[in-house]
Amino acid sequence: MSGSPELDKDLFDQLREKTGLALSDAELLQHYRLAEPRNGRVVLSLAAILLFAKDPLRWHPACHIDFVKWEGTERRFGAELNVVKRVRIEAPLLRLIEQTFQTIWPHIRERQRLVDLFFGWLMLTAMPGDLQAGPIKSLSMWEFMPHRKTSRT
Repeated sequence: MSGSPELDKDLFDQLREKTGLALSDAELLQHYRLAEPRNGRVVLSLAAILLFAKDPLRWHPACHIDFVKWEGTERRFGAELNVVKRVRIEAPLLRLIEQTFQTIWPHIRERQRLVDLFFGWLMLTAMPGDLQAGPIKSLSMWEFMPHRKTSRT
């Protein structure tokens, strides 16, 4: 893959491990239609570069996520600026999702919500140990905690 951006070999190894495909890097890219052979060399698509390049920003200036946390319910500007935290997360897309979740996770509060006055509570119970399951599973885990009725007679 001469003339191509420098690709992250670890990402290819992870892909091979997850898919069980014993293909070379170029064959993996072609298998997923992220590259095609032309004139004896492999030409990468933009998707391949954004997924696997070590420096995707060199090829696309918007391959990043800006995480901004502010106080209150709306963002303010100028003298009333209420930004508490701002982080720019830059990585190949395959790493960007996990890095974004790791950055945002400490800023997510556990919330409890009364569902039914006499029936019970629903509580979000995503713990840092759940991160190995991935962000979607972690944030959709709900635990039902029954509420006991007591009488004072």
